Amino acid sequence: MLIAKKIATTSSLEEAHSSDNRVSKRAGRGLCDFFVGFQGYCQAYSGVVQLMGGLDQSFVTGALQVLGLFLVVAVNKRETETRIHGMIKTLTSEYARIRKIVGIYSSSIILRECVATVYRLGIEFLREATVYYSYGSWRRLWHVISSPPHIDLDAKISDLRSAIDELVKERDVEAHLRLGRVESKINASLEQTKHERSDARLEKIRTLLDLPRTNASNQLKAFASLLETEFSHLRKLPPFQVDALTSNISFSGWLEEAAHIKSSTFLLIQGRTIAPWDSPLAWASQATVEAVRLLQDKQAISAWYLCKSDSTQEPGSTNLHPVPTAALVLLSLGYQLLETTSAGRAVLAESSSPDSEPHIRDLLDKVQTCRSMVETRKAGKGHVAAIDCSKAAMAFLRASIASIAQNTCKLLPDPGQVVFHLAVDRFEVLPQHDTLLLEPLMDLVQRPEPGTAVKVIVVGERQFGGDSRVSEFVANYQDSSAWKAIELDQGS
Repeated sequence: MLIAKKIATTSSLEEAHSSDNRVSKRAGRGLCDFFVGFQGYCQAYSGVVQLMGGLDQSFVTGALQVLGLFLVVAVNKRETETRIHGMIKTLTSEYARIRKIVGIYSSSIILRECVATVYRLGIEFLREATVYYSYGSWRRLWHVISSPPHIDLDAKISDLRSAIDELVKERDVEAHLRLGRVESKINASLEQTKHERSDARLEKIRTLLDLPRTNASNQLKAFASLLETEFSHLRKLPPFQVDALTSNISFSGWLEEAAHIKSSTFLLIQGRTIAPWDSPLAWASQATVEAVRLLQDKQAISAWYLCKSDSTQEPGSTNLHPVPTAALVLLSLGYQLLETTSAGRAVLAESSSPDSEPHIRDLLDKVQTCRSMVETRKAGKGHVAAIDCSKAAMAFLRASIASIAQNTCKLLPDPGQVVFHLAVDRFEVLPQHDTLLLEPLMDLVQRPEPGTAVKVIVVGERQFGGDSRVSEFVANYQDSSAWKAIELDQGS
């Protein structure tokens, strides 16, 4: 019965071996081949056992014991040699990998320790295998009976596999770390490329618009220093009080709206300067400085322009420009938004793509239009009206705002309205400041670019006898919901 069961098992293995590769791999191809070849012998052997069993039952017992011993020896020998051959193949592939990775990850102490462990266990394994193969046939027989593979050689193989697994894990860790370092270098290179691209485009725009080189931050500091020197040491008049400005309902409302409500607002601040009577500076300009500082503290998207400098200073000493035109003010505001804000630089740093190309092209088209007007006026070849220059400059400012807003919306999942803050100091010194500057800015507030809110603050010196242009402008817009106004006289 036992032999018949073995024959049935062998037959099933033969069928599985020939029809299903998965079973063949699971059972071991070498072992299956052995059983297939052994099937014919078992069939003949069972006939002899049955024949002799009829004569003497003890013959059956002895025959089965011999067959069982043979199967143990054969299977153990086959299994031992299969494991040896398999481990040699594994070591061959792993050693090839080790030669490559050691040079790449030479600085990793843990990886070097893993490699040393694999080499050591590999040598010990080969020593054990050599001892096994050096045995004669009968001694091998005794080895597989008394010391099965799982006791001696198999233990060494198990240790070696564990060491290889540890090596693979550490190799994966080092690979991830190296990948991270490579990605960091690539990202740094990309950032450098973007920075260079934005610098190149900014320089191109500045040159085309014929704008002077300025540092807005240094300009503000120099201007604040001039104001402090001029107004902080007067004996009969107190210095400028920041609280007087920030506690004003109109100013605090304008400032808080910048953070919460996100509605466009136009704030006009006018003040009268009493002393020094011959000062070229305006007392109210200190409100411009404080407003810009508060916006910087909030990290708001902002730009500002200071229209008048101290006439006693050399033009290059404070980086403040001579009295400009309204068009130059608007162009400078648009350029400063692109130059000094991270969102603006991100716009110019983008490579050409279907998404960014229309906005960048529109921006550069506006620049070219302004450039044509600049060249025409310089060459004196034709008459270019100031209102046309102002309109072209406002178109560039709007294009800058639209490009920055579009880029911000791509970076943030739900940015809502993107708020822009524009400040102009001493607007009253500009020719036709009402039609060329104030009205275009008010139109920008009332009709901002889609997805944006624009906060404008303009500060000027209130003339004795009044300014008819400003008075008319105030009369036209003071009933607007976007309108706010403050009177800030020195000594009041």
